[in-house]
Amino acid sequence: MKKRYALIVLMTMCGVALFAQTAADFGLHIMGAGNGVGIASYNGPGGNVVIPGTIGRERVDFVGEYAFEGCDSLTSVTIPEGVTYIGDGAFEGCDNLEAINVSPANRQYKDVDGVLFTKDGKTLVAYPGGGKSVYTIPEGVTYIGDGVFQGCGNLKTISVSPANLEYKDIDGVLFTKDGKTLVAYPGGGKSVYTIPEGVTAIGRRAFSPCANLTSVAIPRSVTAIGNSAFYWCKSLTSVAIPEGVTAIGDFAFASCDRLTSVAVPRSVTAVGNSAFSRCDSLKPEIRADIQKRFGNTAF
Repeated sequence: MKKRYALIVLMTMCGVALFAQTAADFGLHIMGAGNGVGIASYNGPGGNVVIPGTIGRERVDFVGEYAFEGCDSLTSVTIPEGVTYIGDGAFEGCDNLEAINVSPANRQYKDVDGVLFTKDGKTLVAYPGGGKSVYTIPEGVTYIGDGVFQGCGNLKTISVSPANLEYKDIDGVLFTKDGKTLVAYPGGGKSVYTIPEGVTAIGRRAFSPCANLTSVAIPRSVTAIGNSAFYWCKSLTSVAIPEGVTAIGDFAFASCDRLTSVAVPRSVTAVGNSAFSRCDSLKPEIRADIQKRFGNTAF
């Protein structure tokens, strides 16, 4: 999506008046007269929100990144026919969102029981934050985006159709089919978890933000911890990173404000930006050791 548009909220541009009945509920990206508009933010009362197909004379053709982020009052949202793009994290943090619905006439997206997919059903785009406690990924899904299940506090079990060729579940946790990458831990999962031996990578946002997680055991087979893997796991108190891990991604443990202890082995050669930022309870001697080895960018 080209980023040449400006962020405009409730105004007129190029002679196009934006006074549709629901216009006041949305902040808009304006592409220019005749080129459509996008939803940049939502400012309305929540409930069952139907995104209008047009605002003023302009077609609504995309929903921007984080457009509805943190909207706790949102219970359902309906995507109109003309939307061709939905940005990352568009519905992130919508804890009471039970269903994402799509107009049957939309050519890019569809919903299956309130879960958002691309029209061909191959990409799982978004799971509602207030969705069901158990969800089964269908056979035909070939790609699950980063953070699809992020912040889904009701979700206790992720299962996968045995016929799926790309993914599998182990005890309600999502992995790639070969079992080497942990893709997603359910937001409402158990407070103590042991990652299976043989896993080599903890995926981006895999545990973020699992509010109940207090302890995780990482096996020696793991070599990489992805960006934001444990971001905002606010109940996590300690982590032992085993020898063999070589890289810790950006924001990997950021905002884990109860984290007091983390063992970073000598095998780690790269720590990403802000990997331990806002870990306000981290013991001073541990913080000092990380700063000495990797510099202030880790914080």
